[in-house]
Parts: sequence; structure tokens; C-alpha cells
Amino acid sequence: MSVLFIVFIIIIAAAVTVIVFFANKKPYPSAPVRSNADAVPEEEYIPVEIYGLYCCIRKGEDGLVTNDVFRFSDNAGKDDNGAVESVVISQRKPGDGYFPKEKWFNWDGDYENETRLRGRWKRDGNRIRFVIELSRGNIIYKGVIQKDGMILDSYSQITGHKEEGKIYKLFPFEEVPGWWD
Repeated sequence: MSVLFIVFIIIIAAAVTVIVFFANKKPYPSAPVRSNADAVPEEEYIPVEIYGLYCCIRKGEDGLVTNDVFRFSDNAGKDDNGAVESVVISQRKPGDGYFPKEKWFNWDGDYENETRLRGRWKRDGNRIRFVIELSRGNIIYKGVIQKDGMILDSYSQITGHKEEGKIYKLFPFEEVPGWWD
């Protein structure tokens, strides 16, 4: 009987340990940024580029390219917060373009019925956080600003999907194919 009693105590102790572990676990939005924060020393301040696009360009298994694009604006010349617009462009067939045109971004236009999405950004040193707001929920981005782009983690409150360490390359407007067309 004493062996059964000891096994029972061990099972109870294990169950309590598991419950305490999961009760103290924090949800993703308050989790620390997992991007490579050491890539840019905190003392080297890097501005958010408002005269360019941050692009994450990927080639799918079908050979077609998808481009996740962010365009940032500042808040009356302040470099610590502002608006952000997002658009995703996918090739329909090989050879199609996958960069947006300047006219696609209109800060004052009605955007709720369009394919581009808006939000607000804020920075702390070289760390950036922004939220793309949708009627069904938000997509939260956190990451690090670098000289040639950003490394971002994201979390969708709509689907629960997480992505970590996505690299967004900076393209100044003069380097964006067809920007002024």
C-alpha cells in the first residue's frame, strides 16, 4: 500500500507542476521580440525610411513571387511614430511585376474596401512595433530596424498564425521598379 501511496503523491506533484507552468505562461503579444536584436547596436540610431518600401520577397513552390510590402510615414517630421500601410502582391504568371506603384498608396483615401491595410507604428531605440488593423482583428508586428531593412516577428489575432524573423529589405523609391509609372 505504501508504494501506491508514493506513486499517487508523485502523480499529484507532477500535475500541480504542469498547472503552475501553464498558468504562468504569457500570451504572444506580451512576449519579448525574438528578432536578432544584436544585429544593430542600440547606440547606433537608424531612422525609419519614409522615402522607400520595406519588402519581404519570396518565391513559392510554383515559381511565382509574392512580395509583402510596408510603407511608413512619420508624424509631422517626428521619427518615433506614424502611419504604416501594407500591401501583398503576388504574381499571377511568371514575368508579372511584384512591386507596387506609387499611386497605390494614398494616405487620405478610403482604404477599408481596398487590398492595402493600415496601422500605426511606434519605435523605442531601434526596436519597432506596429499593428495593422482589420475589422476581424489585428496583426501585430515587432522587430528591429536595420540599415538595409527590418527583421520582424508577427502574430495574427485573427488566425493565431505566428511568423518569426522575417527579413524585409529596404528599397528606396528610386530603386523600386515602376514606382513612378
